[in-house]
Amino acid sequence: MGDEDEDEGCAVELQITEANLTGHEEKVSVENFALLKVLGTGVRVCTSLR
Repeated sequence: MGDEDEDEGCAVELQITEANLTGHEEKVSVENFALLKVLGTGVRVCTSLR
């Protein structure tokens, strides 16, 4: 509750390894992630291709 806590920011990184945006059992393609970036979800998406 001291003033030193107020000066520090907070960062959250979410790493998505699988997602189902269609309701079907399939992996989301790289094209879907590109679409999410264009739409601007406000969430930083970190992906790594296998």
